[in-house]
Amino acid sequence: MASAKIPRLTPAQFKKLVAHMHDVRADTRGRTLSEKTEALARAVLVDGLGYAAAAREHGTGNRAEAYQAVKLLMQYHGEDGVSARTYAGTPELFKQIDKVAAKFKAKPKE
Repeated sequence: MASAKIPRLTPAQFKKLVAHMHDVRADTRGRTLSEKTEALARAVLVDGLGYAAAAREHGTGNRAEAYQAVKLLMQYHGEDGVSARTYAGTPELFKQIDKVAAKFKAKPKE
């Protein structure tokens, strides 16, 4: 069964994405992220936790809340120069990719 690889962002990229989302939503009078929603998205996108682990860490047992937080924020990705991609594949494939990245000391672009 294929699984989606959740994009990883640096703290600076995450901060830039959140600021961009707030700017866009302020222009359209939309609501901004709550502290809880932002914390859930940060736990997944920056800290690398899964949706369920992020939900547990932030006091909600509902992994759907973490998923929705990431989904909401990622709607604004790409408009602000923050680059992240989502890939599908087996867990074994991603382990191989991570080994190659570590071997060549790959770092995310800022």
